[in-house]
Amino acid sequence: MKAISTFFLALVVAITFISCDDKTIVGNDLLNSEEVLIGFTDTISIAGRTILGDVESLKAYRTASTIENRSAITPRRLLLGSINDDIFGTYSSEVYFEARIFGNATLPDYSEAVLDSLVLIIALDSLGQYGEMEPQDIQVFKVMEDISEVDSFIVSDMIEIDPDPIGSVSNIVLNPQDSLTILDHDDGEPIKVRPQLRIRLDNSFAAELFTDTIASQGDTEFRQFLPGLKLESSAQNSMVGLLLNLENTTTFASVLRMYYTEQDTLENNFNYFIGGAQLSSMTHDFSPALDASINDYSVGEEELYLQGMIGPSVELNLDGVKEFSDKLINKAELTVYVKEENTQSDIYPPVEDVLISRYDENDELLVIDDIITALSVANVDPDAIRELIFGGNLVEDDETGVTIKKYSFNITGHIQYLHDNPADRHDIVLSTLSRIDNPNRTVLFGTEHPEFAPELRVTFTNP
Repeated sequence: MKAISTFFLALVVAITFISCDDKTIVGNDLLNSEEVLIGFTDTISIAGRTILGDVESLKAYRTASTIENRSAITPRRLLLGSINDDIFGTYSSEVYFEARIFGNATLPDYSEAVLDSLVLIIALDSLGQYGEMEPQDIQVFKVMEDISEVDSFIVSDMIEIDPDPIGSVSNIVLNPQDSLTILDHDDGEPIKVRPQLRIRLDNSFAAELFTDTIASQGDTEFRQFLPGLKLESSAQNSMVGLLLNLENTTTFASVLRMYYTEQDTLENNFNYFIGGAQLSSMTHDFSPALDASINDYSVGEEELYLQGMIGPSVELNLDGVKEFSDKLINKAELTVYVKEENTQSDIYPPVEDVLISRYDENDELLVIDDIITALSVANVDPDAIRELIFGGNLVEDDETGVTIKKYSFNITGHIQYLHDNPADRHDIVLSTLSRIDNPNRTVLFGTEHPEFAPELRVTFTNP
């Protein structure tokens, strides 16, 4: 805001000067004057390259929900499935999570009951489907080790599981937009429920839990019996978002539900809520084209690649702003343009929101001050205020007569920072917001494209 105020103050001074001099035509007196204060440029040279995504920034688990490490905030969903993408390669995700007994829940007593079934119910995110909806097989495995203290969202080392699945479903098409019809446990009548994945676990495993009296004594005892669950999918070109529960909720979208009958006729159920640790095991086999682009500025002149999950980020070099070291920076806006032709963006939609980070003295990434300032506005929806003040959201532009998608960023604070710290590294990194639960990917026009190269527009004041 200070920079914007400086701009308008200079403008007011200029207007006042004209008015007091009683000039009715803005002409030679202004244009030829050496006292012109305001300048503008959109021709700053920018170099760019595709780089490996900063996966390490995702390895700050549940407690690290700071603005400075925005990408490590608890994920909105876990991704399950695999995508075979001609441009970005093959990327996939499996999930691990805990089932828990909620703190104030009335503990179940199965001693006089009859087991009906044990069903894993996972809510689907209506915005989480990516790729194509195709039939797939999903298997459930029992985790054999404690995952409650794992300090990373992304699991690079294998977690021990029982190799024999305890449940599965075959040839299922997951549609997060459609409700599901099931038979009510109480009266057998059909009812509609929210979009969800339902997998009946094996009777042998259900009976083992049902008859284990120690596992029903509390959360600690239950987690000793069942440290966690893992889901694997056979999908080849489909990915779906699973909605799990946060630890501070009392309404459960996803549960492990035990159905049982008491006194021969009384139908009942008990919910073990899905919460606690929520982990993803992700892999990404880059396509030859993407692999060849990593760290290559010459490829960056043609195309730049950006993706969520553990995919690539984009690094832009802004050394060109050093030529304005004797100016006062009033406003700086960066725009990058999406290349959609021949990029399969109709099947694999582009990233919706992009962050910008800078390198600190240890080459660690920190989000730039413009984002921190936007998110620090109190009592305002953070995503709305971020888009309003900083930008970074995908928009369509047809001002030139050609409809094109782009991302624009207000980076005034960061350019002012570089102005005051000229020895600092002048590279910035564009990455996907909430990348851990976001498979979207974007191809950007490269830095030498004649029409849609990345553009930095700077308004400055001559001292």
